[in-house]
Amino acid sequence: MAPRVDGQSPAAVAVAVSLADLHALVYPTAIPPGSLDELPALYGSLASTEPFFRIHEGILPTGSCILEGPHHVLVFCQNGDTVEILNKVFEIPPADAARACTAIFRAMPHIRRIHLEVMFPPNQLPLPWRALSDSLHRLIDLPATVDEYTASLGVSARRNLRKYERRLLRDFPDRTTQVMVTGDRSSELFQLFRDWKASRFAKHGKRSYWENKPEAVKAFTDLLRESGEAQVTYVGGEPAGMILFFSLGSVIDSNEGAFDPRYERYALGSLMNYWMVCHAVRCGARRVYLGMGPNDYLEQFGSKTVSATRLSVFRNPIARLWSLDEASDIARRRLRRAVHTSYWRIRHVAVRVARAAGVRRRIDEAG
Repeated sequence: MAPRVDGQSPAAVAVAVSLADLHALVYPTAIPPGSLDELPALYGSLASTEPFFRIHEGILPTGSCILEGPHHVLVFCQNGDTVEILNKVFEIPPADAARACTAIFRAMPHIRRIHLEVMFPPNQLPLPWRALSDSLHRLIDLPATVDEYTASLGVSARRNLRKYERRLLRDFPDRTTQVMVTGDRSSELFQLFRDWKASRFAKHGKRSYWENKPEAVKAFTDLLRESGEAQVTYVGGEPAGMILFFSLGSVIDSNEGAFDPRYERYALGSLMNYWMVCHAVRCGARRVYLGMGPNDYLEQFGSKTVSATRLSVFRNPIARLWSLDEASDIARRRLRRAVHTSYWRIRHVAVRVARAAGVRRRIDEAG
């Protein structure tokens, strides 16, 4: 996450530096009116919207770079001699990313480096760079119809979905699903959502993300209140499960699902995910973004995993050498992450071995 930076309001006077050869306009200390409103439809990424910058990251964009041919809107803030481009989880071709960085460097001579997240292999960027961090993201590219989407799923996935849907309808023929704007009900819906999560995780001796990160709750509920929606499944007139999401142009973003543990035997989580994707197809969406990290469970719904890399981009190779302190910080973080990852891998192996030994012991005791 970019550091919190105080600066001028986006409503500041928009003074632009025009770079005709790059088809770019750079506003070092302002954002042209209406530019922030373009972001949702332009990139379909919650992490590239004004509410996310303001509510989740607590950052006020102070400048922007507008490209044409094709059109891009990159917003940023300054932290000393570094420009932090705030757009995240968004697609921009390598040539256009290089064009934007070159334009910012030329318009702002005091800037020595630019932090930018890209979703293409970094070696395709024709500028000096250094990788800062990386992340994985899950998404589903959607066909034109629900029938096409269903046909794209594996045979076993389709069979299981039909089986559980028949079981649910047999036992609860009054089951209904409603999509609603969360608005003033955001806190109420999220509390129910969080209780279901906590209950299901507790059955496995675990804690949910929202229990481990209580500081993230307010930002998420504020985002829901401002622009969120919910797909709520009702059984007997009472909520039985829900998926919280954001509609951004032709993308459904940041699906978060939970359901009442009483409906575990109906695989309600899988059904809700399937219904959510079908809803997105019917709405004409081209993509559903499912969140961060690899998840084998979600592959049955046609998801793929793509990587994003946060880069430091430099004017020239010499400027890259001037930032060796940044390189040493990255090395320390990677070492800590490697140690942490190794610990959990060893722990998971130990748990599996212990469970297998317990099973063998019980078999022996039973003769």
